[in-house]
Amino acid sequence: HWVTSITEDNSGKLFVGTIKGLTIIDRGKITNYTTKEGLPGERINVVYKDKSGKIFIGTNKGLVEWKGNNFFVSNSELFKNKNIKAITEDDDTNIWVATENGISVLQDNGATDFSVQNGLCNNNVNALIFDTQKKLWIATDSGLSFFDGKTFKNYHLELN
Repeated sequence: HWVTSITEDNSGKLFVGTIKGLTIIDRGKITNYTTKEGLPGERINVVYKDKSGKIFIGTNKGLVEWKGNNFFVSNSELFKNKNIKAITEDDDTNIWVATENGISVLQDNGATDFSVQNGLCNNNVNALIFDTQKKLWIATDSGLSFFDGKTFKNYHLELN
């Protein structure tokens, strides 16, 4: 199967996202997971390990967290049926999630959504990265957005 993402947990298990589900490789043992085992969607777009070691799995139909040997639906209503395209974490351990509807930041007290209404240049977000100055760069279908924690600045890239 087409591999879309890969990460390793703190115990050495490999989490391999594919277009047909998730594969976990644990000391040579291979276990496959699909919607039958609790994934909200079969296409895995991103597998992300946060600083505390939690594993987040972004699918074409929602976000789940791997806990123990099961999937836990993270913020089920917020991400229900949403195409999760990227995940990253800031220095305050907030999880940032990119979708086709903008970005959401998951904090201990809930979630905050950002979209074109807040200044994002396009809602279809493809990638996220924090730079060395702790600013968020957001790759969208219309170019780059830069978020300093308060406002967005947009860069529409012209390719020749």
